[in-house]
Amino acid sequence: MSRRGYITMLAAAISAAAFAVLGGIPAAGAGTPSLTWPQAAARVHTPVYRPRVTLGIKPQMLLVNSGGCVEGAWGTGKRASAQFSVDEPAGTPQCGQPGLVNQVSSTTINGKKVPVEVQCPRLPHCTAHDGQTDGVFIIFVPERGAKHYAIQLESSHVALHGLLRIAHSFVRVTADHSAAARAAAATPPAPPRGRQLAEFRSPNGKVWCGAGATTFCATGGAPGAPAHGPQTLAQLSPNGKVTLCRVAHTSQSSVCVQNWDDSAPVLRRGQSTQRNNIRCTSAASGISCVIASGAHKGHGFRVSASGQRRIGPR
Repeated sequence: MSRRGYITMLAAAISAAAFAVLGGIPAAGAGTPSLTWPQAAARVHTPVYRPRVTLGIKPQMLLVNSGGCVEGAWGTGKRASAQFSVDEPAGTPQCGQPGLVNQVSSTTINGKKVPVEVQCPRLPHCTAHDGQTDGVFIIFVPERGAKHYAIQLESSHVALHGLLRIAHSFVRVTADHSAAARAAAATPPAPPRGRQLAEFRSPNGKVWCGAGATTFCATGGAPGAPAHGPQTLAQLSPNGKVTLCRVAHTSQSSVCVQNWDDSAPVLRRGQSTQRNNIRCTSAASGISCVIASGAHKGHGFRVSASGQRRIGPR
């Protein structure tokens, strides 16, 4: 399923994983999007929308992923900062699924009544206050006039009235079809030095990882996994903090992983990828992620189909 709304960890760990939703899009240099909106619109066959109101929050990244989804993020990527993100088209397996949420309010956008939802550590008892403090607001913004198209808008540390201003401000982007624009749209941005993947899987496909402001790896959500079987998740912050989740028998209120992207590229045996000073290396059946340098060098985790463990001091 989608990389967005990726994970909810059990009990108090839910919030930390929910923030991975917003940290999952990699930051571009100096806050500059890797694509322009017209370039993104020229790359896909669905309508593309951008928010006119951003509350002064700076753009972090704009890209079209391997599934043809437009993904954008605004903010610094730091956990306690105001930030929001979009996925277009949402409500699809490729581009956006909210996972477990609580509806806390509703609003009318383009003549359609839509719920305002929250993920928080107290699921299933989240409130609007949680959405702007230790949780994540989620709104599916309907396209003007389209029947099934929507934009998944998420935010953290943004007041509800501010999020609603963003939600009501989306306008359609017109693709620039000049020869130069077509060439720019057809050519992917030059990759940074070294391998830097936003998502990847283990060689056996049983471990799925995402790298952004924090890095996570999970098991138990692959398409062939048992419906109520075990799940594990490990998450590593740049400060060396490791958060682990394990559920032996999953249910609606007891999960580590909500969504899964089985189209993410495979990080082949012996290959590494690095973002935000966190290096992940693939082995035959699992993936290890550790802090690459600095005071917390070597702290991290290993996740495989058979289990999870910390690496380095607790």
